[in-house]
Amino acid sequence: MRILRLSAAIAIAILTASPLFAIDTTSIQCGLNVVYLGDLDGNVLTKCGTPTYKGGLNRWTYDDGYSETYVVIHFGAGGQFRRRVMRIEIVNRRAP
Repeated sequence: MRILRLSAAIAIAILTASPLFAIDTTSIQCGLNVVYLGDLDGNVLTKCGTPTYKGGLNRWTYDDGYSETYVVIHFGAGGQFRRRVMRIEIVNRRAP
């Protein structure tokens, strides 16, 4: 658990110190829960709650409105992966 918090802190430090717009990660922490690549959409709802914005069925955004970053979770578009997390993206709000 400490490693996850440390890696998230490093990712946020990199985002705020560099001109990068977004970085991909393999997991994201929602409160005491962790969402991983491959998790089902129902598990994401249970762990993180209702997303701030749903871009169709394939893209959910979690944004608290005041942090320098927000999270976009991408789900598979079809087939056996259509309900699974395929990409987790941390986006820097201050990107140029």
